Amino acid sequence: MKLLWAPAALVCVLVTGVFAAACGTAPTDIGFTAAMYSSREYGFTIQYPSGFTKVEVPRDAKDPGAPLLTVFFADPQGTQVAGKSVDAMEVAVYKMNAAPSDADLATHKKDFEAMLIDLVGKLPGLKVARPPTWTTVDGRPAVTETYTYKVSGRDVAASVQLAFKDAQAYLVRAQAARGVWLTTGRELVSSMATFQFL
Repeated sequence: MKLLWAPAALVCVLVTGVFAAACGTAPTDIGFTAAMYSSREYGFTIQYPSGFTKVEVPRDAKDPGAPLLTVFFADPQGTQVAGKSVDAMEVAVYKMNAAPSDADLATHKKDFEAMLIDLVGKLPGLKVARPPTWTTVDGRPAVTETYTYKVSGRDVAASVQLAFKDAQAYLVRAQAARGVWLTTGRELVSSMATFQFL
């Protein structure tokens, strides 16, 4: 099967600087006070820890494989490496050439797993903790993977999922320094679970 889309190299998952904090928080059943991010244009909502900062990365119009939207949520009080936040969550929306049917997703699982692996990329010190597995995100098929890698020699743990709806693929990634994965990482994975399609 020909891949339905050809992703470009992903924007670095580290978020720099200090950005304006998101407004509007509410207690949730995910164990912490959360803010809501919603994109009607790209058809999704997600909750993230209210103390995190949010930044949207402009689309690279010159690159046809670039995400339509990339938004980061970073812990400004969390782990910093060279002035950049490591403890963060990312949502990136990619346009596919066609909408895969449920039959396509079932028949060509390995191709879609390869897409996820390609999006994770060749990170320094990459070690896959859990290879691609299939699940659902808000009732839609999704492939997930868990891995570790290094940022300037520092161990970082990450969990990523790639969900499909219509002719779009939604990548949601949570990462945190290995030393805080059981706390901050758990919050971020809980945030990933709040992802919903509109």
